[in-house]
Amino acid sequence: MRYNRDFRETHHDRISTMVFQQAVVRRSWVGRCAGGTARRSGPGRSQVHRRHLLPATESATATELLSEGAPAGQVTESGKIVWHTDGTTVRTPTVQQTFTSVIDEISAMPAVTSPYADAGAAQIDPAATTAYVSVTFDKDADSIETAAERAESARSDSVDVEVGGQAFTAHPGGSHVTKGLGIVLAFVVLLLVFRSVWAAALPIITGIVGVATSLLLVVLASNMMDIAVTALTMGPLIGLGVVIDYALFNVNPYRVALTSGKSVRDYVATAVTNSGRAVIFAGLTVVIALLGMIVLHAVRSRRGLQRQRHCPVRSSPN
Repeated sequence: MRYNRDFRETHHDRISTMVFQQAVVRRSWVGRCAGGTARRSGPGRSQVHRRHLLPATESATATELLSEGAPAGQVTESGKIVWHTDGTTVRTPTVQQTFTSVIDEISAMPAVTSPYADAGAAQIDPAATTAYVSVTFDKDADSIETAAERAESARSDSVDVEVGGQAFTAHPGGSHVTKGLGIVLAFVVLLLVFRSVWAAALPIITGIVGVATSLLLVVLASNMMDIAVTALTMGPLIGLGVVIDYALFNVNPYRVALTSGKSVRDYVATAVTNSGRAVIFAGLTVVIALLGMIVLHAVRSRRGLQRQRHCPVRSSPN
């Protein structure tokens, strides 16, 4: 037992002091990044899907069934235009004329039913103070913006107009400015904690290099398997936070050892040997948990496809 313990400690010290060789570490990182970039630019078809649903999943299957059952020309996004009157009713000639004009202007779009028609009578509340119209749009963003502007132009002191629903809800994409701002704020917080520029910058630099390398691996893996585009958005956010957190495990013990009078090589060995074990254990735990989620998702998707084969769903004709 004593021999095994001494062997493990010597082995950990050897690995810990190996990272002290800065030239070797730098060449290793540069080689990995260059290799990943070369493979990324090489032949192969990337399977990073520009959508949130991956093929052969239960959600994608359900979406395809809904699309097949929809009438010809059915489009993707819908929204509602709601107007509410104060002190009068929506059936007042002035209000009805105003919103009939609004509805007529957007009536060229599919699936628009006026609440003033017999088919849309249920779109007016019993008190006749609130009415709405549902509008279904195609993928043309200009038509959505035009409909919203035209509806809001009918707002007055006695009539309040609001638009809502999926079509009128903005879905902003990932912004490099916001990510950069987050990194700057993280650096400021670390600077206040460590009172040292290098100590605060080291976790940030390590996180950026680690996330960049991981993204290269994700893109490379997309040549062999389907990967949703959300992985490229959520990956940097989660990865940067985790890498900075794990880097702090090593930076703080290093700073403590720095005041004990040891050599720099011993600082590195102490920090990596003690805190490195916790980092490796935590990282392996996360990896095992994610692999379990992948396996569970694959099993559930396979069962869903089997149920679909045995119990096919058929859309009813309109």
